[in-house]
Amino acid sequence: MTSLTRRFQHGLRRHRLVKDGDHILVAVSGGADSVGLLHLLAETAGGCRLSAVHVDHRLRPGESEQEQRLVQDHCRRLQIDCRVAVVDVPAEQKGSGESVEACARRLRYHALEELRREIGADLIGVGHTNDDQAEELLIRLLRGTGLQGLAGMARKSGRVIRPLLDIGKQEIVTYLESRAIAFCLDSSNLSRRFLRNRVRLDLLPLLERDFNPAIKKTLLSMAEVFRDDDDYLEQQVAHLYDRVVDRTGGLQLAIPPVLALHPALQRRLLEKICWHSGCRPTAEHIKQLLACLMHGEQGVELHLPQRITARKIGTNLVFQQRDRQRGSSPPGSSLPPLLLPGEGVYEVPALAATISLRRFDHHPQPGPGELIVDGDRVRLPLTLRAPRAGERFWPLGAPGSKKIRRYFSDRKIPVHSRDRIPILGNQEMVVAIPGLAIAEPVKITATTRRFLLISWNRRP
Repeated sequence: MTSLTRRFQHGLRRHRLVKDGDHILVAVSGGADSVGLLHLLAETAGGCRLSAVHVDHRLRPGESEQEQRLVQDHCRRLQIDCRVAVVDVPAEQKGSGESVEACARRLRYHALEELRREIGADLIGVGHTNDDQAEELLIRLLRGTGLQGLAGMARKSGRVIRPLLDIGKQEIVTYLESRAIAFCLDSSNLSRRFLRNRVRLDLLPLLERDFNPAIKKTLLSMAEVFRDDDDYLEQQVAHLYDRVVDRTGGLQLAIPPVLALHPALQRRLLEKICWHSGCRPTAEHIKQLLACLMHGEQGVELHLPQRITARKIGTNLVFQQRDRQRGSSPPGSSLPPLLLPGEGVYEVPALAATISLRRFDHHPQPGPGELIVDGDRVRLPLTLRAPRAGERFWPLGAPGSKKIRRYFSDRKIPVHSRDRIPILGNQEMVVAIPGLAIAEPVKITATTRRFLLISWNRRP
């Protein structure tokens, strides 16, 4: 037994990843990491039963068939049952709007879990190494994340185990080459169109060369510290979760008790409920949800990844799946209030449109559908919603306020088109009617120092 196999076996015991009698479904792509995992488990986990699965993502015709044959050949030699799962990433991605990477990951794990249940396996083994961990940490930093994200990938998450997280990719390659074990090279790993590849091929080498030669070790040590902190917070939130979350009619978070919590626990609860709803929130999503809890008016909603909507109803924040039909509803549909906590681009599915907020320290040149207001005179968050009965608006340059219905009439806007025109406001006033006009109190003056650009774009 080599030092690598001893370390691997020690890691299985130390982290309690498996126990005798476990049935492990090993995900084997054909690359070095997953092939190494399969052989290391076969060599050291004698008390476990192994099965293997190769997932074809329909992304690399020709290469994928070669990888499948290689995986099947390894399984025959090791006398391990081998399955093949096919997921059509290109077809799914067209409808989901996700990146190729995100869509492939979601479909892959769904297929793995389905097969695990079908064959009655206890665990799913995947071949992430400590190199993958370092890359993942940088990616999460670039995209924005919280403490749980900075803790990196867990060695065990539900049914998924990652026994190679303490082992480097080159160590796996050396192990395979020393035993003349064949593996494939994925050509897509060299394509810089994928963020992970740019991090591996460009960012990490740059950091090692110009900033910290031991950057990978630093990142991994940092993740260990954050993981301990994360475990403590998770224990605290686990005690709270069942008290403040009602699982009837979607997931409903009780707002009053959450407002009394420390911000760290608030963020963690929101992150946990997002995960249980089926979406992976960024730090910006959590920030928007916090703003919705504290400042959102009744009916306000936020659109989260994986078509999840969070809506403020009564004293609850309700998380539900948006169906595709509602997500593409035609103009003229009812407009639920949409919270805009800060800068960003926000989808408005009910009107087949987007609205964005951007701050500038100089006067930007507005384009079609864009309005500029004094950024210091507008208090965030803003809410995009339908006009209320009798609501008034003070148009720029007008001597005073008038009812919005009268304003539409003065602008010769047909009655049948008015339900497609939202207003943008806060608790104090109507700030603007997107695409049409701003309010007099928020106009640009000679003393304006910060500018807020409001862009309204309606899709054909």
